[in-house]
Amino acid sequence: MNRSPCLQSCAERTRSFEDWMQEVVLAMEVGYGLHPEDIPDCAYADWHDAGMEPDEAAQEAITICLCD
Repeated sequence: MNRSPCLQSCAERTRSFEDWMQEVVLAMEVGYGLHPEDIPDCAYADWHDAGMEPDEAAQEAITICLCD
């Protein structure tokens, strides 16, 4: 049974911070060869709460790292 896109996005927004952060770590490792511990602290919890997608958070963290 397929869920509607609205239900899927609602479910995604309610994923735990820990699950979301695992996706951020994966995106950073696969896309950039880095781990969040390799770069300066970022506002991951704020990004999660704002509904940012994990791949967007990974890209934002890398951008911040490159600008520092």
